[in-house]
This record gives sequence, structure tokens and C-alpha cells, in this order.
Amino acid sequence: MRAPRIYQNIKRNVLNHPELKIQISCVLTSITAGCIEDLVKEWGPIARGGIIFDFFTPVTNLDEALWLNWKERDRLIDQILALKRKYPGTINMLDSTLDLMRSKKAKRVTDNCEFRLRAFALGSTGETKGKCMMGDNADCDRCGCVVPFHMATLSNRRLMIKEGIKSLLASN
Repeated sequence: MRAPRIYQNIKRNVLNHPELKIQISCVLTSITAGCIEDLVKEWGPIARGGIIFDFFTPVTNLDEALWLNWKERDRLIDQILALKRKYPGTINMLDSTLDLMRSKKAKRVTDNCEFRLRAFALGSTGETKGKCMMGDNADCDRCGCVVPFHMATLSNRRLMIKEGIKSLLASN
């Protein structure tokens, strides 16, 4: 989806700097939804900081064709969780964060967006972007950005304890 040769240049730069702990971030769209496992297999060995996934967030006056409906998003979350088990240590996302991104839970998070309440983002010229890193025109009701969901997980002690227990059980 990027300009020609960008993908190859990024991959070459990552391979040329094995000392860096690179984390790959992939935005899942109607175009990229079918290649999640291929991405994990290709980038997993070189993404030393792991891989994280976001979902495309619609923005007013931009093409919404990239947005994945809720049913598809829930299906992809199930797939990501399965890939976490299949390729341990490759996907660097908490199960709880992915669970909060599901159709039945997402609005509860975005209505009380931790990012909007506690953080800010700057544009390329240093100006404040507004309510979130995606700007004032982002459709919060269909937010796919991992950041507010991860922040919600980190601020919920019950979810963090659950993640800690899961991690202990996996290491035994």
C-alpha cells in the first residue's frame, strides 16, 4: 500500500541493523486482512521487538473502504490469538488488549479513551493533533488503534493480574 520499493527498503534497513530491537506495526485493512500469517512468518524472525496489529480507523472525508466490519475484526482477533500460540514470542500484544478490541467491548474503551484523557500527539510541524493521534476527524466509535486498548489494559489491575497468571502458567 506504500510507495514503490518502500517495503523492500524498510526490510533491508531492519536486516542491516541486527543490534536494534525493531517492533513491526501492521494496520489491518480490507486489503491486508488476508496476509496476517504470511507477515508473521516473514517478519517474526527479524522483528526483535515483536509485531503489533492495529485495525484501520475511519477518518471523516477519507475512503472508508479499508475499514473492516466488526464481524471480520472479531474473526481476525481470533486469528491473531491463535498465531500468538503458534509463533510464541512473535506477536507482542497482550491477549487482554486484543480482547478489548472486540466488537462487544471496544466502545466501552473508546468512550473513556485513556489516550484522549491522559496523552497528546503532535503533527509533523509540532502542532497538537487534537483529541488523538489520528486527529479530530477520527471515528472513535470504530477506532482500531491499539494504543487506547493497550492503555485500558494497563490501567485495569484485574486484566494485568490475569495476564501475569497466564504468563506464569505458560512458562511452566
